[in-house]
Formats: sequence, structure tokens, C-alpha cells
Amino acid sequence: MCQAIFGKEIGEPKVDFYIQKYGGLDITGTNIVFANAIEDPWQWAGMRSLKHADTTQKNMLALLIDCNNCGHCVDLSTPNGGDTPGLTAARQKIKTQLTTWLASTAEDEITPVLIDERLSTEFLA
Repeated sequence: MCQAIFGKEIGEPKVDFYIQKYGGLDITGTNIVFANAIEDPWQWAGMRSLKHADTTQKNMLALLIDCNNCGHCVDLSTPNGGDTPGLTAARQKIKTQLTTWLASTAEDEITPVLIDERLSTEFLA
């Protein structure tokens, strides 16, 4: 299928390259939420749980939302009375974590981060 879209020269996937570049399950960073739903086929491409929750991933949250009809991005849909307890609990955990991170950030000086060295600070301003 990929060759039909991108041509015969696409080559083999560079899985090892991207695992090394982005960390695979050893991803590091701060203030990251990984929310996956049990019926989401993309759950296997994300962090279903944290491998190093007490060390390099302590400022991250990984949730696996277990409920019926829980597909991709279900946590981002508008809450309603028909939501399952698992989905409601996951949203509350996300809200609590984001509130904590934002409160601690408000106390710190905000420093602009250059996302890509090709972007200029003028573009980010």
C-alpha cells in the first residue's frame, strides 16, 4: 500500500532509527500526558504505561482508558452523562495533572523553547 502511494523508492521502514532518535519506550521529557483507549488501534504506537515512572519519566502521565466504545481520542470528546466511570476517571486524572503542572509553571519564569533549529525566534514570537 505504501508503495502505491509513495512509489517504489520508499524503502523499508526505519524502525530502529526512529526508536533511537525518539527514545521508544525510554522517552524522556517533562509534562507529557499519554492517553490511550483500550479500543484504539493506535494504542500500541503510544505509551500505555511508563517504563521509568520514578526516574526519567516522573513528570509524565500514561493512561489506558478501559471502557466500551473507547476509540481514538475519546478523552478529548465533550463529557456527557453517558460516559463510563473509567473515562470520567481518566479525564479527572488528566485535569488534575495539568492543573498541577500549570500551577508550578506559573511560579517559574517562562522561557521560550526553540522547537526546531530551522525556525527563527521571530517566527515563534
